[in-house]
Amino acid sequence: MSSSLPSARKKARHMLVQALYQWQLAGDSIGAIEAQYMAEKGMAKADSEFFRELLHDIPTRLDELDAAWTRAAADHDVSVIVLRANGKHFSAGHDLKGGGPVPDKITLEFIIEHEAKRYLEYTLRWRNVPKPSIAAVQGRCISGGLLLCW
Repeated sequence: MSSSLPSARKKARHMLVQALYQWQLAGDSIGAIEAQYMAEKGMAKADSEFFRELLHDIPTRLDELDAAWTRAAADHDVSVIVLRANGKHFSAGHDLKGGGPVPDKITLEFIIEHEAKRYLEYTLRWRNVPKPSIAAVQGRCISGGLLLCW
């Protein structure tokens, strides 16, 4: 069941963050995670179409962005890299709420363990490209979006 109510979108976002953490940390396939979440009772109150769209889109977009940075870094005809958004806001980032248990004290080890490839590894690689890079930021740029602007 899918709903367009704001509360249904909020529920979908909450479940999406949990699903993405499961994908990132446990290495489960997106298809298996989607099937698990679609079978959960709470999904009846969530915007399931929105959940499915983002669940499949976010990992793909991260990989596409990484591939684009890699190509630009290797291309001798590219002298500067400009990252921009097409919409009203640059990036709403990623939300860490609902991502599982959080220790009493956030340490560097915890961050590296939980954010390793999809956020830390990618953004460090993008930041260290040996070419000038510019983030053309408009509107909001929060949370994970800030990682893109280093």
